[in-house]
Amino acid sequence: MIDRQRSLLSSQLFLFLLVGGSAAAVQWLARFPLNLIMPYAAAVVVAYGIGMFIAFELNRRYVFPAGADARHRQFVRFFLVNILSFAIVWVVSVGLGSVLLPHFMAPVLAEALGHGVGVLSPALASYFLHKHFTFRAPAVEGLAPQPEHETE
Repeated sequence: MIDRQRSLLSSQLFLFLLVGGSAAAVQWLARFPLNLIMPYAAAVVVAYGIGMFIAFELNRRYVFPAGADARHRQFVRFFLVNILSFAIVWVVSVGLGSVLLPHFMAPVLAEALGHGVGVLSPALASYFLHKHFTFRAPAVEGLAPQPEHETE
């Protein structure tokens, strides 16, 4: 039983990191064109929003499909977790990319590296918060909220 639980945790964590890594890559890459039309700190904010929407859909579909709550409730919880995660991403990204690293390298490289480290920084905390809060499975069989029916 314990081996099965470890295997599930490992595979779910692996999927979470894969999905999160994909959304983070989109977020990181989106910042470059955004940076052409807005300051670095603002581009980090907008890119985070893009990555967050992608991460929600991919996590809901592939990592935590057992969550039975309505999509909008899950998204509200996902958004709350991501407010916390964003604070970490922004502080690390701006702290490294605008304050610390420009002393050691070209500003464009400092921003790219700072944002990359920032995007990765909340990964494990986010996994446990999404697993046990955002997409939590129903506590009691038979008393679970019914999933909303989605139309195309």
